[in-house]
Amino acid sequence: MKPFKHLKQGMSFIEVVSAIAILAIFGSSLFLMQAYLFDRIASSQRVLIAKLRMQTEFIAYRVEILKELFAFKGPVTESLKEKTKDFQHPDMIVSISTKSDFKETKFKDFQDLYLITTRAKHEDQLYGSSYTFVHIPKVPKK
Repeated sequence: MKPFKHLKQGMSFIEVVSAIAILAIFGSSLFLMQAYLFDRIASSQRVLIAKLRMQTEFIAYRVEILKELFAFKGPVTESLKEKTKDFQHPDMIVSISTKSDFKETKFKDFQDLYLITTRAKHEDQLYGSSYTFVHIPKVPKK
């Protein structure tokens, strides 16, 4: 069998353009998906770092409370003040505050109960927060 003389070997211009268009559509969708995944990985890493820093600062806050409690210098007041610490890479502020006024809530019958709030945020974005109830008894001075 002899090939037709008017047909040449290779691809025509329309076939090449359509192949490049299909490749461009497929490649751009892969690029967008990869960018989205990297963004999700980066944001989850920031949240994980924020939770670790919150936990570290909360432990240090509780250690200061225990030191003051076991010093027997009277009721714990100094270490219950609000504390804020700035971090770099990624930028965030970890703040710890304590609330003990539960007069108009269901917890009004509990004595010496404190709510410790830990938050990590950067400008308007909140990376995480945690709430812990703690009983700190009033210790008389020695």
